[in-house]
Amino acid sequence: MQSLTSFTRRISVAGLAKLVEATAAVSELSRQLAVKERELAAATARADEVLVDVTASARAAETVKTQVQNVKDKAQTLVDDIAVRSLARALSRL
Repeated sequence: MQSLTSFTRRISVAGLAKLVEATAAVSELSRQLAVKERELAAATARADEVLVDVTASARAAETVKTQVQNVKDKAQTLVDDIAVRSLARALSRL
C-alpha cells in the first residue's frame, strides 16, 4: 500500500510539474502572440497607406492617359483635315 501511495505522489508531482511547465509555455506563447499582433497591425497600417498612394497614382495615371488620348484625337483630326484640304487643292489643280 505504501508503494502505491508513493507512486501516486510521484505521479501527482510529475503531473503538477508538467502543468506548471505547460502554463509557462502558454504564457510565453501568449506574449509572443501579442507582439506578433502588434507587428501585424503596424504592417497592415503601412500596407493601407501604400494602397491609398497606389490608388491615387493609378487615378492620376488614368487622368493623364485620358488627356493624352484627347490630344492624340485632336491631332489626328487636324492631320485628317490637312490631308483632305491638300487632296482638294491637288484635285482642283487638275
